[in-house]
Amino acid sequence: MDSEALSRSVASQVQLSPGVAGSELVSRAIEDGTFYPGVRSAITAEIVHRYREIGVLVIASLRGEDIFNDSDRRFLATIADYVAIAIERSQLAGEAEEANAIYEVDRLRSEFISSVSHELRTPLTFIKGYCTSMLRENVSWDEETHREFLQILDEKTDQLRDLIDKLLQSAKLEAGALRLEKEPVLLPRLARRVAEEAIRRGGHHPLAFNFAPSFPVVEGDLRLLEQVLHNLVENAVKYSPEGARITISGRVEGDEVLVSVSDQGVAIPDEYRERIFERFYRVDSPATRGIRGSGLGLSIARGHVEAHGGRIWVDSADGKGNRFSFLLPLEQSDAEEEG
Repeated sequence: MDSEALSRSVASQVQLSPGVAGSELVSRAIEDGTFYPGVRSAITAEIVHRYREIGVLVIASLRGEDIFNDSDRRFLATIADYVAIAIERSQLAGEAEEANAIYEVDRLRSEFISSVSHELRTPLTFIKGYCTSMLRENVSWDEETHREFLQILDEKTDQLRDLIDKLLQSAKLEAGALRLEKEPVLLPRLARRVAEEAIRRGGHHPLAFNFAPSFPVVEGDLRLLEQVLHNLVENAVKYSPEGARITISGRVEGDEVLVSVSDQGVAIPDEYRERIFERFYRVDSPATRGIRGSGLGLSIARGHVEAHGGRIWVDSADGKGNRFSFLLPLEQSDAEEEG
């Protein structure tokens, strides 16, 4: 049977049902032999579009059992994400037939190209320059200089990786392809690790952690909440004067937890406090023009927080600096709900 016939066979046997994951349906079909004769193992990845599962990708093997590993599963999940993004782009292209939509798409494309090209050019210029220097045959670098060059290359590569990660996360948010994988998260411990890592990577700022005693465990996606904290702390480091204190605090408010990242930088004017969470938007002022940034970090943070059912905002602590805060709901355990 060719691949087209196999696809028709699979589609006829596996149809998504409300409340039942596509991967579960595939597993059932394999177990009862209706999926495809001779299949001995398979891995799946759900295609999520606008927070709803619309399909499932399957890789099946006729040769043996348990031949797929975690790397195969991650690869398939990445393909599923790109399929969801392609579907979203296809729908947007249809909606862009009206003149206003076309104008908006062109405007965002221009902002995207301008912002990303600038962000990519700086680390790439460093990487190219130091690689060229290290490859020169007429120069012999001592070990200390050689190590210094490698450290710079490592730092600039991290910058490129962070930008690419932000672009992919932003694309997932726009496509509604974000998947939450919830688990118990200790926010005070996570905040400390993220903040200390950010300080090691750049900047000299004392850190203060003011979390309430017995701060509760939060059910959330560890990777996404880590990205939220990383983006907020990174923002505080970039826009605070050297040596200024950065404070991360947390407390319980009713059935929610409140986490704040406070800095001592220039306070954001009231009229910009909502717009800074838009994609690619950056406040244009003499204090920020020399600071690199893609304008994606805060929009990603908002998307991740809202995906958890929370909200995020910024205000000023006593008119000095900025305080970025987000609320996350506390999910009750079964025992608490029964009580």
